[in-house]
Amino acid sequence: MAPASLPRVEKVEKKDERARNAQLRFGIVSMGAALVLGVVLHLLGASSAWLLVLAPFFFVGAYELGSASLRAADDREVKRAGATLAAVSAALAVAASAVLAVAQ
Repeated sequence: MAPASLPRVEKVEKKDERARNAQLRFGIVSMGAALVLGVVLHLLGASSAWLLVLAPFFFVGAYELGSASLRAADDREVKRAGATLAAVSAALAVAASAVLAVAQ
């Protein structure tokens, strides 16, 4: 019976790895889009307030990059790590947007 269960474990691990890779790619694309959009807004002479619109892009990017690296053992640990990740991602998003806004 044990050999029959091994392919299922391998499939789950491969699926998890594919999901993690997708999260990493999406996080990198989101952060890159925010940076490119910030440069475009700056070149177009947008006000500093418009650069704060980039915060959601930075948040999604930071959250996806962090969640791709998150591995937790139990539900309580997942909730605690998820809440911490969301808070850190929000802080990073606001800070990145503020830096772009102040740099202008």
